[in-house]
Amino acid sequence: MSVFKGLLRKLFGRKKRVSVEELGIELVQIPPGKFLMGSPKSETGRLSDETQHEVTLSRGFKIAKYPLTQAQWKAVMGDEHPFFAQPDPQVPADSLSQEDCEEFLSELSRITGKTWRLPTEAEWEYACRAGTQTALNSGKDITDEYQCPNVEETAWYGRNSERTPHPVGKKKPNAWGLYDMHGNIYEWCADTYAPYPSSPVTDPINSTESDNTTLVLRGGCWLVSARSCRSANRGYGHPEDRHEMYGMRPVCELD
Repeated sequence: MSVFKGLLRKLFGRKKRVSVEELGIELVQIPPGKFLMGSPKSETGRLSDETQHEVTLSRGFKIAKYPLTQAQWKAVMGDEHPFFAQPDPQVPADSLSQEDCEEFLSELSRITGKTWRLPTEAEWEYACRAGTQTALNSGKDITDEYQCPNVEETAWYGRNSERTPHPVGKKKPNAWGLYDMHGNIYEWCADTYAPYPSSPVTDPINSTESDNTTLVLRGGCWLVSARSCRSANRGYGHPEDRHEMYGMRPVCELD
């Protein structure tokens, strides 16, 4: 998205406020709490950047029930986007760079009068796990790094997706009612990618103002193996990367 397009949208776009309901964005309120972030050394498919540590989130937040869809993108932005998936309003909005996400969230904040942002990496994993400590938020572990029936219950991934994203909400949700946290589309987070601490932390975020321009992506997607769909798995990309596997899940600040 160009700066010029964004300016035109602000000058000539909607003047009337739009409700979240009108845009079709359903939200789930996530309570504050404490959890173990990362994975135990015994977890199948574990990678070395998943150092397990205690995280406290002192504030609750609202997160979208589903990944952002093509319909929701178009309802807010009002223009075409080069989506990879065949046109389907309920398929995740893909091929989004982190910069695209920030422009969308800015426009969403403007037209709704609410504050929207990307989740922090800790918020994303906390919301995904919904109280579980297993590899998957269904309460199950993976039995194989590449192909696993347990993954198919909750995710579209490389072994069952036919190499394309699918409409959101067709797999089992987690205990907090969130869908597609595993698989279907990678979701951008607000943090730069960095090593985890080993000691307890509160409300962590790795600032995007640092020299590190590699940002976190979470959840796995329609193209990857079972190990990449685990709750603890970490992906990363550059802010300008626009890949058919990349999407988002908005967070709304509590009033």
